[in-house]
Amino acid sequence: MFFNQKRLNYILGTALIISLFFYCGLSNYKIILPEEGISIDIKEGDSVNTIAINLSKAGIIRFPEIFKLWLALNGRFQDLKAGSYTFAGSVAIKDVAESIANGNINPAFKITIPEGWNILDVQNLLLSKKLITKEETFDLSLLTNEEKAVYPFLKDWGTDNPEGLLYPDTYFLGSQMSVKEILQAILNDFNLKVYQSLQLANKTSGFSFKDTMILASLVEKEVVSPKDRMIVAGILEKRLQMGMPLQVDATICYIKRKNGASVCNLQNSDFQINSLYNTYKYPGLPPGPICNPSLEAIQAVLTPQKTSYLYYLSSQKDSRTIFSKTYAEHLLNKAKYLK
Repeated sequence: MFFNQKRLNYILGTALIISLFFYCGLSNYKIILPEEGISIDIKEGDSVNTIAINLSKAGIIRFPEIFKLWLALNGRFQDLKAGSYTFAGSVAIKDVAESIANGNINPAFKITIPEGWNILDVQNLLLSKKLITKEETFDLSLLTNEEKAVYPFLKDWGTDNPEGLLYPDTYFLGSQMSVKEILQAILNDFNLKVYQSLQLANKTSGFSFKDTMILASLVEKEVVSPKDRMIVAGILEKRLQMGMPLQVDATICYIKRKNGASVCNLQNSDFQINSLYNTYKYPGLPPGPICNPSLEAIQAVLTPQKTSYLYYLSSQKDSRTIFSKTYAEHLLNKAKYLK
């Protein structure tokens, strides 16, 4: 019995050593990929098994089971990150696994839309990454009626302009994605992180969804502080109720940007521009958002702070928001803080 057990232990030990050598050899076994590289897109929610199979089908690895075993033995099974990856030259399975676990995506296809950017900024970013061309349309007309129906917030949007819906976030875009697919990826993110997260369909702030997004875009561009944003949201709401022009400088800057200006140096003549976005000339809300607002700005509009203030400005010295109750007080503040 002792002999048999000893022999069994020897056989098992030998088998384990052979397996380890076999595993080490295969995980370090390199294959030669084309110089231009092979790209693969990993989507959010893809399982390890799906990723391993797709890598094998693409010709990036030869042994999907060794790929999964390497991840398991190195504690990286849960670390695989979505994105577009390109592999070229001499590549081993462990190199591929490490790259995907570390999120070493092709930087050309990782884009970040900052808070407050408008659609022109987003288009220029996509152009710089060569994800779209100047000739390609980037608006909601790309979607069929069936595709639009997926997004409940588009029902009463009333325009093909997606300004306001291009949610500020980091996106991982595949190298082969069409313009429509890029737009859908951004709208999916907005739907999940804004519309569904804030339950905007069920909000009763007194404004429609679109009006909420328009107000949020104004608040986004006017002030930075979360507390000040809630106060400014309350002021703008009060002006609307009074029938008073909103008089938001950021709308004038938006008009100038659409007309080709690279910077916004406001002149007295700018406030006379004949545009429905001119909130000095036309009362009420502009026709659409003037930027793509942050979640914080949207929340400020949903929970505005009621105050006795009716006017505000941003100090040129330190960007503080200065509030006033009367126009006379506002003029004094302009003389003091806008030197």
